[in-house]
Amino acid sequence: LGLIQTQQMRYEDIYRVVLNLKDYIDADICQKKMNISGTLNDFEFKAKCRQEVQRRIYVKAFKPGDMEGNFGDKMVRLFKVTITLKKENFKKEYSYQKFTIKRVF
Repeated sequence: LGLIQTQQMRYEDIYRVVLNLKDYIDADICQKKMNISGTLNDFEFKAKCRQEVQRRIYVKAFKPGDMEGNFGDKMVRLFKVTITLKKENFKKEYSYQKFTIKRVF
């Protein structure tokens, strides 16, 4: 195989692995575990989820005297997810942000 074909095949493999991991991570990692690792399609992977921000939904006062501030019934959380892939002499890190909203009471 030529260099371009080899690079294209590697890109296709990486793309499939990253998409599959992202689906798995979005469904599980930031809610239950903060780190996972394993093997997928011959790639070793490590993924970690780090919480960046946590705030309650902001409640706006509609008339004078009403309370205003971050005390709503939902918690907003922003995470940074980092995926590291390794296969033979190839190693690459990808990251993205994940946003969640969860009812607190």
